[in-house]
Amino acid sequence: MTRIASLGHVASDVVADGAPRPGGAVFYAARAFARIGSPALITASCAAADRDTLMPPLEALGLPLEWRESKTTARYRFHYDGDRRIMQQEGVGDPWDAESALAAVGDAEWVHVGALTRSDFPPETLAALAAGGRHVLVDAQGLVRRPDLGPLRTDGNVGDALHHVTILKLNDEEAETVAGTAEPVALRSLGIPEVILTLGSKGSFVISEDLIEHIRMDICTDLATELNADLAELPSGDVVGQVLAICRGFRRWAIAHPQEFSLVFASPADPAGRDQAIVVPAATPRTIVTRLNREVNAVLNDPEVRSAFAKHGVEPEPGSPEALGARIRDDVQKWRDVITSAGIRGN
Repeated sequence: MTRIASLGHVASDVVADGAPRPGGAVFYAARAFARIGSPALITASCAAADRDTLMPPLEALGLPLEWRESKTTARYRFHYDGDRRIMQQEGVGDPWDAESALAAVGDAEWVHVGALTRSDFPPETLAALAAGGRHVLVDAQGLVRRPDLGPLRTDGNVGDALHHVTILKLNDEEAETVAGTAEPVALRSLGIPEVILTLGSKGSFVISEDLIEHIRMDICTDLATELNADLAELPSGDVVGQVLAICRGFRRWAIAHPQEFSLVFASPADPAGRDQAIVVPAATPRTIVTRLNREVNAVLNDPEVRSAFAKHGVEPEPGSPEALGARIRDDVQKWRDVITSAGIRGN
């Protein structure tokens, strides 16, 4: 069985007014596979007139390679302004239909879709590639780029294409287009098992639920260590002082560590909700509960703290212990009804 296949248009790129050279996602994927010694199956497409120019560099990589004729060749002219790429789209290849795409990937378990524009691989082709348990890897440029000639234009009209994607690679601009934000934790809301966010010279994030949870645990451990250091300076019997130290320490930490704060406390919207709250044992004296509530509300109303929350799409909700108790009771009843109606039972 073929482990992985890569398919797409090999482009004719002109960089900074230089000579045309091969480019495009399938070309660079093939170079990467050859470098790591992976016998990936490569299918590249271009016009017959450009075959003798664009295909030999791919053939030289020594991977299993097929050429597919396209009426036109994908063509780009671009230059760089720092990390920013300024592009002109001068040619768009033919769309890949489901039949051609399936023939190209054969029995591969993993499929790298080297799309350059939205028209390269329509949603129905992506759906066909994802059928049968295949894992589909897509570069978001091939979802957000419009197939218009001239200055490169993008928009977020990706339809249901993301439903068929196992791994999505995107840069910060593409993330803003698709999800409205390039905040790593917020990209979980796309519902894709794994997202690779590239940030040019600043590096990249690999975002998956397991990885995020692992990082969150590490961050919580670091936060607890910092707060425990504050508590160690107070007498063991000074409960009120300890509460104040925790509130002040959390405020200091949230402002100083916005990225870590986002990973722990920000989460994508979902029907169940993922509210965070502070609770204490039922036997805690009322005076301590009241003081703790006042101090926590003061932190949540602090302009700097609210600003840190807002940057990550989180809105603090200060309130009373009674309001929180009522909300918890409502949630318990709501999910009890869901569990009962669904016939869910514990092991």
